[in-house]
Amino acid sequence: MMELRDDNEYLEEKLLKFHGLQKNQIPPDEPMEKVEEAWINFKTLAGETITRLETAKSTILAEDEKDKRYVMEEVKQSLDEKILSDMEELYEREYDRLHLQTTRKAQLRKLVRNGAPKESQQIVHERVRATLFIDSLCLITDGLPEFKLLFRRGAPPPDPTLLIKEGRLYKFRIDFYVHRCPVEGLVYKHTVHRLGEKILDEWYYLGDFQPSKIVQTFALPLERAPEGPFHLGIYSVKGIMVDKHHRELAAWRWFFKIIRSCPQ
Repeated sequence: MMELRDDNEYLEEKLLKFHGLQKNQIPPDEPMEKVEEAWINFKTLAGETITRLETAKSTILAEDEKDKRYVMEEVKQSLDEKILSDMEELYEREYDRLHLQTTRKAQLRKLVRNGAPKESQQIVHERVRATLFIDSLCLITDGLPEFKLLFRRGAPPPDPTLLIKEGRLYKFRIDFYVHRCPVEGLVYKHTVHRLGEKILDEWYYLGDFQPSKIVQTFALPLERAPEGPFHLGIYSVKGIMVDKHHRELAAWRWFFKIIRSCPQ
């Protein structure tokens, strides 16, 4: 850069002298050959500068193209990983479904081949086709006898409302049956609404269950009923049971009411 600046200053000086000589006479100590030589040097330096600019432009464009290719490769790699993850999840889900289907078919073939009696299928109720159905919902309150709402073939009673005194400890217990075929990864979802607003939304993992004529039970954690006039009133509860494939096995709704005193 220093050399280029010195050359430019030299050329500028020579050109000024050249323009001055056109108006006046050429001094005898400044021959025309030096001016022409300076002009040739100026053109040469200008050509080299243009070449350097073109080279720099090509380098910048090449770097931009390289950056674009790098970004595209990163995006492509991210998309490939996402697609691979989705495919693995789909494969696992389909594998579990086919495994369960194969297991059920093998059990049915075994029953047909061996001529097993109907009791070996562990059918609790002939008219209930569902794999899982609710038998009853129990309210367990501190210091009071257990109160039970009986379901009919998995359907709740017409007015499933439970009364709870404010400030008292209580919990709910769900009694249910699993028959006809196994249930894997059973999950219970418990949702509570008050005046149209959701105030509780919880999930509980119950595990795997084999068909059985023995009633299965699940109790929610012990809670204390809220106190004060603001908390009195009716609460709506929705219960849902799903398996590991998120298939809904049972769903029902009931209510509980917080009151000042429970009836005898």
